[in-house]
Amino acid sequence: MRTTAPTEGYINVFVRHHSITENKKIGRLQVESRRPEREETYAVVLVKTDDETNYPSFDKEYLKTFLNTNSFNQIFIEWTPSNQEKDKISICSSLAKSSSGELLDEIRNAYRAQGGIFNSNYSYIFITSDSVSKNIATANGVARGQFCAIFNRSVITTVHELGHLLGLSHIFEDGQQSTRIDFRCKRTVNKFRTTNFMDYPTGENDRRNWFSRCQCRSIHTE
Repeated sequence: MRTTAPTEGYINVFVRHHSITENKKIGRLQVESRRPEREETYAVVLVKTDDETNYPSFDKEYLKTFLNTNSFNQIFIEWTPSNQEKDKISICSSLAKSSSGELLDEIRNAYRAQGGIFNSNYSYIFITSDSVSKNIATANGVARGQFCAIFNRSVITTVHELGHLLGLSHIFEDGQQSTRIDFRCKRTVNKFRTTNFMDYPTGENDRRNWFSRCQCRSIHTE
């Protein structure tokens, strides 16, 4: 973990309307720039059923880029892929019909049984195949401890589940600092109402693209 003093500044915000001849200042945005305060390591493991031939396709380089330039960089976290050797496993096709939480446990057990060695400093991302995913109708992903399973192969879902592994809750779950998204960290919102990474997506077009200052504060102060 490394900490550097932030560089702060402000950008004035103006609005121009057809009824006025000059721009009107309506406020300002606070800008904060610093190096990553926290370094995390992740491991990607592809999961298929034993009656499938191919493992799921997943662009690991794109995931790395997205984590560090389009999501967690907003809250000063840098993710590094691990160099672990075990990156593919198979599970029994009957296990693919388990609930999301039970399936995560079964995948974790299968990884260990097939020679995988867990590193307590890593976050493990299990990317499941279509045969597994089609039976999980109620969730795009699930997270617990240092493990998450991604059922739709989406990098945005991966960001959401990694957020849980770092201690962030859904923004619609009241009573926790990490849920709050307004400037003074006092307000939660209803689900499906924002494009915050810790909200739920609305429809097929997943537009979640930001973390809040409150979520950043929650991660770096807990």
